Amino acid sequence: MIDVFTALPHVMFCMKDADGRYIAANEAFVRRAGRRRTDDVIGRCAHDLFPADLATSYDAQDRALLTTGVPVRNQIEVITDEMGGVGWYLTTKVLHEAPTTGRCIVVVSVEANLGRRGPAGEDLRAAIELVTSQTHEPLRADDLARAARMTTDQLERAMHRVLGVSPKQFMMRARLERAAMLLATTTLTVSEVAAKCGYYDQSQFTRQFRAATGTTPGRYRQPR
Repeated sequence: MIDVFTALPHVMFCMKDADGRYIAANEAFVRRAGRRRTDDVIGRCAHDLFPADLATSYDAQDRALLTTGVPVRNQIEVITDEMGGVGWYLTTKVLHEAPTTGRCIVVVSVEANLGRRGPAGEDLRAAIELVTSQTHEPLRADDLARAARMTTDQLERAMHRVLGVSPKQFMMRARLERAAMLLATTTLTVSEVAAKCGYYDQSQFTRQFRAATGTTPGRYRQPR
């Protein structure tokens, strides 16, 4: 599988085993990790290669994938590139069964910087930053449209074209992703997590979290 991604300079690719250790990576990913050779990545985990906050985020995302089997598709992430710059990327993660061992491994494919996707990319960045920085606020599509300097219809079309989701879906997903992160990395109660993610009704939070991950917030927090 890695051969498909080897020659693509703007697509970062890696594979992890169920213990979170990298077992394959292309050159773009190796550069992003600040290493020169693939051997410097293989066998290491995220905490060996990235800042603690990013590594914790990646581990929580992998844990959710391994626990629920629900793929991550076209998720927006802030990623530091090989030049030290920060960019927005679309990430996809799925479970794949290794043909030789039968073990599940996490497959990660990260697409090009959102800014490469034409004029709408930079405008969308403002809307995306608003959502990711204010997951505790009950934002509306109108708020995102103003941040992106678009009409709500223009924002709707741009988000569907670039991210494959509506503004409402993106806002809900961002809140739930932050909730998953807080559940995995803090000792906050479920009700406290819900409040920090803009949910004033814990039952609504639990319903949406279960629909997105296949499990309840309480069960998600339990160690595998």
